[in-house]
Amino acid sequence: MGANLVTLRKFVRQEIDDPAPLRKPGPTISFQHDGGFNQTTSFQDSSENFVALGIVVGDVIFNLTDGGSLATIRAITSNIGTNDVLEVDSIDGGNQNEYNPNDICYLYDRHAQKGLDGTRFINSEILDAINQAQKQVARKFGGVQKTDYHQDIKVQTKIPIDNVVSTLLVEETVTGANNGYTAVLEYVAEDFFVVEDFRDATGTLDDAALFEDNEVITGNTSGATCQINSPDTSGAVPPALQGYSVNNFNVGQNLPTDLKSLIAAYYLDPSNQRYGLGKQYIEEHFRYPRSTGEPITAAPWQDSNRIWLWPNRSPGGVNNIHLLYWSWPADLAADTDETDLDILYERLLILLSARILAGQMRDEEMISRIVPELQEEQFDVMTTRDDEPRHFRQEIPWDLYEDGDYFSGRGRYI
Repeated sequence: MGANLVTLRKFVRQEIDDPAPLRKPGPTISFQHDGGFNQTTSFQDSSENFVALGIVVGDVIFNLTDGGSLATIRAITSNIGTNDVLEVDSIDGGNQNEYNPNDICYLYDRHAQKGLDGTRFINSEILDAINQAQKQVARKFGGVQKTDYHQDIKVQTKIPIDNVVSTLLVEETVTGANNGYTAVLEYVAEDFFVVEDFRDATGTLDDAALFEDNEVITGNTSGATCQINSPDTSGAVPPALQGYSVNNFNVGQNLPTDLKSLIAAYYLDPSNQRYGLGKQYIEEHFRYPRSTGEPITAAPWQDSNRIWLWPNRSPGGVNNIHLLYWSWPADLAADTDETDLDILYERLLILLSARILAGQMRDEEMISRIVPELQEEQFDVMTTRDDEPRHFRQEIPWDLYEDGDYFSGRGRYI
């Protein structure tokens, strides 16, 4: 883990010259409200002449007593004294967002338009820039390298159905009318569905808790119904087992939820030996014939966030898969959150965040100062970082391309 949010925010502010904007009329001078209670549109200090002090429309009031509320001066008027009232627009960021007697306030230069203690950017804006910069670093340099193991991946069983009423939903649980057995749907077609992990009436995993021929099946979420229609008219073979022996689907597993791009996929055989899997798209017709043996191919299912093995071992065999992949770094939120990016990227992350904020300010002078250093840092990272995940294979994003290949690039798995 890298630096936490507080540290990153501190250095980003330094890069954009935003740690301490100009306080007016001097760095130690404060003002005290002596007007009425619950004032939301005006601040008064009858002992002062704000015009004589150099305060102008557009300058900012920071109310320390109210927890750091901010407001922009829209007019200077007189009440008890001359030019002793500051008219403001909406007050933001405080506890009550109002002025009360004895509230202590500071005034800041008009260029300090927002931010606690008069800074130009509030913490949440710095945070947004840091999170944007994290994604830019990940896009350029891969992200956070992770591993993902799936053990004993189940064979997906294709079960024929008919008399379908309404539409069953992928990932919903369905219940059989005969014995109360349940299963989760992995795929739904017009005349069949695919299930994984049969459960008995108590909800316990049970490979013997199989649906029967002609049994009515109901979707627990959709309420849709259908009827099992086994091709074996004798009814001697339970349709779930028959579905495997005749035309099973391949072995599948959900991809990691934080997947950015895949580096490599491996098959682990029963002796825990690891073999690289090829990057081939499994055509639809491959799923219908029986296909058993040691897996040689990994592919995603079309329009699905799943990875599949082909061929696959028998139902009693072990189908284990090991993924090596890049993930997006998690967004920071709390002050104690630490970036997932390696310490090597922290200086780059700070400069990218500063560049984003400088662009929001349209500060050309600041941009011209940051960009050369940013380019130099990026070059240093590219020439010094550990490139181990890529020096023998290319990173392979998990996307569908026009040629039907779900992997861009032509890197080789090992």
